[in-house]
Amino acid sequence: MSSLNLQISKIDIVVPRIVQVLRVGIITVPISTVIFRFIPKTDSSQAAGLYALMRNEGGSLGIAFVSTMLQRKSQVHQQMLGHDTNMNFTFKDNSPQQTSSVINRALRLGERLRFDFNKSGASHTVYGVVALRPNLRGFGKILIFEGTSMAGTEAAADLSSTMRTCFHS
Repeated sequence: MSSLNLQISKIDIVVPRIVQVLRVGIITVPISTVIFRFIPKTDSSQAAGLYALMRNEGGSLGIAFVSTMLQRKSQVHQQMLGHDTNMNFTFKDNSPQQTSSVINRALRLGERLRFDFNKSGASHTVYGVVALRPNLRGFGKILIFEGTSMAGTEAAADLSSTMRTCFHS
């Protein structure tokens, strides 16, 4: 699956996934058989408990590793969005000070240069950015919603859907 790119179809994902699931089923039973074959009957319940513990710990570590890698990638992509010089607004996160900002790069008359908020306050303002960007394939567009919190991202999406109904009704 390492050769996947943006030009794949559904079948390019479904078939390898089916093969992976079948492999797990085919491998799990023989491994269990080999493990329990040489264990005396009196110790089989303890061995089963130990085997289940190790299987669950392995799964937990795998999930933790994948979650960490996904989080790192999302931070990289968010940082790339923050440095995109073609966008009028960019998002800056200053985690040590518990603040975030939306910076206005294309200032118009009456607009603020910077919209800041403090994440640690009980009551705070949130901001959202809507960006229409070229997609990764080089043709077509992608609509990006980004906010200083989940509420800011939802507000940007709501604004977009409200604007769509205003223009299409």
